[in-house]
Amino acid sequence: MPCLKDTICTTVASSVCLILYTDTQNQMELEALGFLLQKVFELSPLTAKDVGMWLSQGQGDERMFNVPVTVMLLKTQLFALTHLDTIN
Repeated sequence: MPCLKDTICTTVASSVCLILYTDTQNQMELEALGFLLQKVFELSPLTAKDVGMWLSQGQGDERMFNVPVTVMLLKTQLFALTHLDTIN
């Protein structure tokens, strides 16, 4: 069972991902949100694992076609290139 820290980190990471995929306008926002996501993942490895699984299960999901976000996630190593190979 996740502790309060993991629950808070997962909530923050979910909000950041939602903003990334629905409301980012420029490169500065992408980089700032990517940095925040990195810090959240450092605080909670469980959150990093959960979000990684959520992102990698994007088969048929339009979010992977958001190129600027996907490139930022790849550059910051928040998302592995091997996950893209599994998306149809």
